[in-house]
Amino acid sequence: MPASKVDWSDYNKHKAQGGTFKDYKNKEYLPFDDSAYEFRVIESQGDLILDWVPMIRQLVYDIKSKRSISQVSQKFHNGLSRGLTLWAEIARKNTGLTDIVLSGGVFMNIYLLTRLKKVP
Repeated sequence: MPASKVDWSDYNKHKAQGGTFKDYKNKEYLPFDDSAYEFRVIESQGDLILDWVPMIRQLVYDIKSKRSISQVSQKFHNGLSRGLTLWAEIARKNTGLTDIVLSGGVFMNIYLLTRLKKVP
């Protein structure tokens, strides 16, 4: 689902009357933006750690700069998918494993899941 601008007060009234986001008419879809927050992968004592520090700094800056929540969300999910892909690529190089399993609720997020690329 693309990022969108929504008057959440108006949407909540719509939802209270049995409406869904899909049939809510007063939304404006934002153009796809592939900009992303930075996640780094740190190797420490044989472990690969996804470093969130640069992302948090960038996210806080955007919020203080009044960037829309939709844009912040899009940049977060784009960055997380890139960070996880980088993590998987490094793990494959280090271990020789070629298959990984993604589990947990975060991978029910279709926006994130569709952006995770298959590592060649």
